[in-house]
Amino acid sequence: MNKHFCFLLSTINGLIPKSNKRIAIYGRRMLNDNSEALLDYLISKQYNNRYKIFLLVHRSVRIDNYRKRDNVTICTNSIITLWILFRTKYVFHTHGMSICTMIPKREQIIFNLWHGSPLKAIGKMIGDSIHPYTDSYFLSSSPFFASINEKCFGYTQRQLFIGSNPRNDLLFSNKNVIKNIFSLNHICKVVIFMPTFRKSSYLARTDAECDFPIITKNNIGDLDDFLYDNNVLLIIKPHPYQDGIDYLLEPYKNIKIIFNEDLRTVNIKLYELLACSDALITDFSSVYFDYLLLNRPIAFAIDNFDSYSQSRGYTIANPLDIMPGEKIFDLNGMQNFIENVVLGKDDFSIERSKVNNIVNTHCMDDSCRRILDFCMIKNE
Repeated sequence: MNKHFCFLLSTINGLIPKSNKRIAIYGRRMLNDNSEALLDYLISKQYNNRYKIFLLVHRSVRIDNYRKRDNVTICTNSIITLWILFRTKYVFHTHGMSICTMIPKREQIIFNLWHGSPLKAIGKMIGDSIHPYTDSYFLSSSPFFASINEKCFGYTQRQLFIGSNPRNDLLFSNKNVIKNIFSLNHICKVVIFMPTFRKSSYLARTDAECDFPIITKNNIGDLDDFLYDNNVLLIIKPHPYQDGIDYLLEPYKNIKIIFNEDLRTVNIKLYELLACSDALITDFSSVYFDYLLLNRPIAFAIDNFDSYSQSRGYTIANPLDIMPGEKIFDLNGMQNFIENVVLGKDDFSIERSKVNNIVNTHCMDDSCRRILDFCMIKNE
């Protein structure tokens, strides 16, 4: 962020009156996660009958399903985006506001919904330049993570709102979306594998030596046969910033790769997909903190735990203490975990509940409503 440009925008922002009937969802180069979940909630509960809602995204973002909505304006022009932000009282974002970063005017609310609870070191812990004064509020899932967000981002207690991710409301969905995406029959169990990125050209960052945990070009065929024999569907959802991995794109019987664009094509949200799964495999991704709300089996692929500690690092000294599930280091460990899922064997239910009580203060499907109520945004 250019400090001089931020100062200029902040000065202009301080001079322009705000309309309390305008809500802006700032999506930058992607619209998903908490910002999209909040936008969907606003529309589904007809907040757009009382408020003018602005969706501010880059022109490359697919937003076809939001066109022709009453009182919803889509803007992809940078100059107009700035003007909208100057005039809007309520602004929500998840990944920072890029060149539009500014200090909120006193009566304005710029709410950083962020995109999960950080287990990976982030912010000041890895030397990033942090400017917490540009957000009115920052979402934290519990007092435990509020203290971590203070350390990583420099937020004060006054700025930290204890709530739940808007995307978590979708975990309580009863839609059977698996059938809408895959045409597989006789599937016994569905396991989702969601690792964080190892290498990202987009972020110009390498956080681990290997491209992908556990699964390699040499063993993916054996894993596919194992899954087929046990009637298990393994859905791999790579991190959106992960560099492409060719062998994951080959056709397999019971391994399916899915990307954000695939989900958008069939109008399904990632957390609706998670809601239909029987178990989760991840590594250091914050998705497992959300998945704890379902109290279903979780396995942690930590074959590069030590090297990741030395490169990126973690927000707490002993991350394994809050990783309640099987620790898998190789293909055999993954297969053993999947076998236990098929058999209904689960030794970590009590441990998951204990960790959930630490990391998730609110465990209901009312995340969006609580945030809007806090901001005094009413739909009646």
